[in-house]
Amino acid sequence: MIVGESTVTINRAVKDVFAYVSEPKNEPTWHNDVIEVRTTSDGLLELGTRLEWTVRFAGTEDYTIEVTDLEPNRLLRLTTKEGRGHPILTHRFEPVEDGTRYTRRVEIQPEGLFRVLQPIMRLQAPRRNARWAQNLKHVLEVDARPRVNGDLAQSRWGRNQ
Repeated sequence: MIVGESTVTINRAVKDVFAYVSEPKNEPTWHNDVIEVRTTSDGLLELGTRLEWTVRFAGTEDYTIEVTDLEPNRLLRLTTKEGRGHPILTHRFEPVEDGTRYTRRVEIQPEGLFRVLQPIMRLQAPRRNARWAQNLKHVLEVDARPRVNGDLAQSRWGRNQ
């Protein structure tokens, strides 16, 4: 198993960080491996909601991702049901004096020929994961009011959590 975990403090309220991360169409704005996200379920994101991601990593591949754990403004876990390595992404949100302590963890179980890349992936996963966390920090702090369809950092959880 390959694990990468990174924590950053983002100078924004937990509700804003959670809203931005939990809006599927925002993923490609800060997670640069993700080319496109499609929601395959209607309505609010909830446990069991499925997403289709097109990802560019060692080639381009489509992944089916499911929301497998959810605590609004605290935790969001996405588990890959199809695709190489079956990554599990865990996002944690904690209030701190300066805003939000955001932790992004990825767990990958290489299988088949993908195992050959395991030594390289062990080095790259933590670096890439740290890059995505820093990208999120940059997006949310540089644009002090990130917008989704013209609205302030809202998600499918509802307006301004």
